[in-house]
Amino acid sequence: MRRLFLCLGLVSIAGAPASAQIAPFSPVANAPDYVVTLVEPNSSKTTTHTVIHHGKWARVETAEGADHTTAYFAPDGPIEFGVRRPDASGEVVSLSVTHGRDQDSWHYAPQNTGERHTLIGETCTVWTVLHSPKTVLSALHPDSDSVELSCVTDDGIELWHKLAGGHVESAFVEATHIERRPVAADEVRVPSELLMLNWWQSGGTAPAGNPTIPDYETVMTDAMDPSFAVRVTRRHDRWDYVDETISGKHTLTVTSPTLLLRFSSDAVRASQRLFITKGRPNMLSGIVPEPRKSTEQWLGESCDWYTTVPWPEGGQRQCRTADGLVLKEWHLFGVNFVATRVTRRPLDTNDVTPPAEILDPTSWGLD
Repeated sequence: MRRLFLCLGLVSIAGAPASAQIAPFSPVANAPDYVVTLVEPNSSKTTTHTVIHHGKWARVETAEGADHTTAYFAPDGPIEFGVRRPDASGEVVSLSVTHGRDQDSWHYAPQNTGERHTLIGETCTVWTVLHSPKTVLSALHPDSDSVELSCVTDDGIELWHKLAGGHVESAFVEATHIERRPVAADEVRVPSELLMLNWWQSGGTAPAGNPTIPDYETVMTDAMDPSFAVRVTRRHDRWDYVDETISGKHTLTVTSPTLLLRFSSDAVRASQRLFITKGRPNMLSGIVPEPRKSTEQWLGESCDWYTTVPWPEGGQRQCRTADGLVLKEWHLFGVNFVATRVTRRPLDTNDVTPPAEILDPTSWGLD
């Protein structure tokens, strides 16, 4: 199995633990069933990772204080599922799924170094698994390049992995116990209900005092080049649907009173990500009127300017109608959008929920 040490990107939205997800690397096609306990010896907190492997899947249980995450990894997609439980109740509050690798961050190119080590009575071979990409910065400072090293037993069980380079070399995790035993398929199977929208809505409580906004649809494009970026926004019954494509990269965000869902993919769909969390964030909490109120007319509508993200955090401003429709959006960094169509019309649930294929288990490598 391959190893990707970076945190699942979208988990950080829900406040993931500081420790990275542990995806065991193995160059062996038919590694045995096993259970391995690993620790982070240099961590300021007591962090334990339990890796349970069977067939093509591995489940990793990570405990760091009260925070608990469960991750599922399949090697050949590559596919990662991250499930977060923030307290002892065991309630799942977020799911993140990644399919494909982000080549802009690291290059996956395993190489056998031939070096052998021994840990807890087991012998392993050191592999170079991930390489930081060559950049202008690394050309100026060659010693800043980093690689990830993994030490794997002859039958395919990872005993430790570490980062090397960037002026430092530090152990990241190492095994303290190995048990080769039969593992049932159910022990490593991703719960199918986590890809059901109704499951995330069950038991949720809508926040009080949300304003009532009429159904509508707006289409916005890049102010300079309409073909470069397009954003479709819909509102129905306290659901918001924002479908955005910028330079071929696609992002869909769906929010209701009880959940947030975000799907993203690159221009060629080589990398796709899904994030779902219970509870709707307060998207309007940081919006404040401009010091000098400025009213504009656009597409026959009046809008007032608001600062929605202050500088230097992002420098975003929006011109909003009295009932909350965004007609213009300026960014200090990024695309400036202007509305090209505003339609107030009745919508239904199908207009504001994600397409079925986004939550189809087969889209994420599940049978």
